[in-house]
Amino acid sequence: MANNSIRIGNVEIVAFSDAVGNFPVANAWPEVSAEAWAANKQYLGEDGNWHPNMGCFAVRSSGRTIMVDTGYGPGLDGKLFDAMKAGGVSVEDVTTVTFTHLHPDHVGWNMITEGGSSRPAFPNARYLCPRTDFDFFTSEENLEQFPYIKEQVLPLVDLGLVDYVEPETDITPELRVWSTPGHTPGHVSILVSSAGEKGVILGDVAHTPAQAHETGWNPGFDIVQDQSRATRHTVFDRIEREGLTVAAGHFPHPSFGKLVRVEGRRIWQAL
Repeated sequence: MANNSIRIGNVEIVAFSDAVGNFPVANAWPEVSAEAWAANKQYLGEDGNWHPNMGCFAVRSSGRTIMVDTGYGPGLDGKLFDAMKAGGVSVEDVTTVTFTHLHPDHVGWNMITEGGSSRPAFPNARYLCPRTDFDFFTSEENLEQFPYIKEQVLPLVDLGLVDYVEPETDITPELRVWSTPGHTPGHVSILVSSAGEKGVILGDVAHTPAQAHETGWNPGFDIVQDQSRATRHTVFDRIEREGLTVAAGHFPHPSFGKLVRVEGRRIWQAL
């Protein structure tokens, strides 16, 4: 289990892999040429496809257990709850679930459906949702495009379990919401600062370690492409400058690492 968790000061972050995706690179990365991927083939599978981890994290901070995102869910035969059990984290222990954004691979286990009825997967938790993302995904023009919102997000609203958060909100004295828009309009990351050490739970600012040096690459999933690219440059520059430890859920499990320079080139160094 030690490889699946890190400490940043007094904060413990435990990584879980809910599932692993399988995408032809031309579909997932339409702006990136086959030649560019050939130079980064170590980040692809043997089949030449991109296999992103569908990761999420439990964070123990200030006496609380906080989930950051809830994985893809049953659509990819998700194993989040088995992974949590193996990692010593109970769903009953979770008092807060916070979302980096509202794409389906980040809200997939909000609700569990059994016997024709649904219930929250984390029975003792309140759910923190970026206000800008909520407004975007639940707008009349977008809601029909994202039917999973009706299944995995709106039931929590109906139960009165959702609180809306703005950038710079403190989740605990050690965890702060950081506005990192572009992948979605209201995307956020989670800054960690404890006992003189710092880190960040990245969300989907980046999707592959190749973006450490190919920082301009955008996947097709990025909704506001130019903003996503600009945000990634800003975020990666800060991570490198301040030496932040990173938890990046789509990077290979357990997704922990740093951005470092080797011969003048910025690369991802897994921990």
